Amino acid sequence: MLYTDFVRGSGTDAVNALMQIACRYNNNKDSERDHRNFDAKANIHLGRVGRTRLGYNHQAASGLPLTGLFREMEFLNQMPLGAFFLFTCVFVLAAIEAGFRFGVFVSARNKPQRDVAGAKPPIESIVQSTLALLAFVLAFTFGATADRFSERRVLLSEEATAIYTAFLRADFLPPENQQVIQNLLRRYVQIRMRNYENDQQVIKAIAESGQLQVDLWKQTVAIGKANLDSDVTSLFVDSMNEVINLQERRVEAFRARIPESIWNCLYAMIFVSMFATGYQCGRAGARSWTSIITLVTAFAIILFIIADLDRPTEGPLKTSKRPLIDLSEKIGLPVENGTIPQ
Repeated sequence: MLYTDFVRGSGTDAVNALMQIACRYNNNKDSERDHRNFDAKANIHLGRVGRTRLGYNHQAASGLPLTGLFREMEFLNQMPLGAFFLFTCVFVLAAIEAGFRFGVFVSARNKPQRDVAGAKPPIESIVQSTLALLAFVLAFTFGATADRFSERRVLLSEEATAIYTAFLRADFLPPENQQVIQNLLRRYVQIRMRNYENDQQVIKAIAESGQLQVDLWKQTVAIGKANLDSDVTSLFVDSMNEVINLQERRVEAFRARIPESIWNCLYAMIFVSMFATGYQCGRAGARSWTSIITLVTAFAIILFIIADLDRPTEGPLKTSKRPLIDLSEKIGLPVENGTIPQ
């Protein structure tokens, strides 16, 4: 059964097809090892190439739009970072001003009763409590985005290593397959090392990478059928599996964004805290614009950094492509007129 037959067929047919290849692939080897190795290969290729867990399908690999990749991205996640910074400044300033005006109103209304009672409500303690809770939520959100940023950087380095391993192991293949596979890997690296400015460019690159993976796997299947008992071929198949596996892991890391519900909770906490701060100033009857502007700017910068870390294609904080650039220098540029044997 050809590769295109089982990636387009049902899941059961695909598993059966892979297991048939497994039985022929290591016919003289231990049965338990065969099942373990090719069960992993079945999971990898069914999940990464045959279905849509990568964010693309077989049609998307041919260039069709990927409409479902970012369904959960809504208002704040779609807002440009510059507009996000300005929105945060206005939001925090409005919350403080609203709290200040309300505090002035309450203070003027309750002044006779306060003078008689001679007591003041514990506003300062309440403000400190809300600010402490806001600091906790900000620290939690910042830590989560920083971890994802670090994960994207590690996955990029691992992918570069996996591609280089597959490229080197291709030296053991027959010359006609070696040249085609290595040229496909060179093209693959060129796609992966580009700097993308928006999510639509990334979606297009995912589709291009998916098509190259289809071409690479066709070559791998042909080599496997021709050399069923070769340990070298088995090593090459494993390295190609790792390349495809890391493609999915990088896409999933790219798609992992702060949920809209977390943003809503965070901004609700900011509003309550800043409103309480303004209310305290209003009850005191005085405010310092220098302090207010400093507070607004500090919050806007922190939230800007969180949003920047959360968005792989925007802002100054981006994952360095240096491992893939170094890999491209090692393996060279693709041969544009190279052809793929059918």
